[in-house]
Amino acid sequence: MVREDIEGAASLDRMPVLDRTVLEVMRRTPRHEFVPESEWRHAYDDRPVPIGYGQTVSQPYLVAYMTELLRLTPAEA
Repeated sequence: MVREDIEGAASLDRMPVLDRTVLEVMRRTPRHEFVPESEWRHAYDDRPVPIGYGQTVSQPYLVAYMTELLRLTPAEA
């Protein structure tokens, strides 16, 4: 998911995420643990996934892109 949808975003006509720390965190985050078990099969798709109560967890690319734009320092992360 990270390689194709986030690092390779330019091939999808969107800005690639280049921050190595953001990319590593996206690789290590167990996204399926944040969605109901019934949605685990979609947890790593590059799309929003329902988490209940009419809410969703945002698509991974958008999370990575917004996090990169914050330009967090290690003390802020």
